[in-house]
Amino acid sequence: MDLEDGRSISVLIGWYPRLAHGKPEQRAQFQITGGGYGIHWPDPDEDIRIEGILLGKKFTESPSSFQQWLQQRQQKGQFSPNKC
Repeated sequence: MDLEDGRSISVLIGWYPRLAHGKPEQRAQFQITGGGYGIHWPDPDEDIRIEGILLGKKFTESPSSFQQWLQQRQQKGQFSPNKC
């Protein structure tokens, strides 16, 4: 991702398991939100704040919540078998 000040940053996709388990075409569909302070992926329903990326913050969802989300995606056939 490129920032207004000219810096480029990237993070490991494994930091965000919902994105890691999404299909490439789903990850390609994102929106800049919050006046440029966040990124939203409608599917797989992930929101990440740019500040969090800059601070090196990883995934914060509880393991039980993530497992529930993953099971729902598997049932709907929206699962990509990527491992984090």
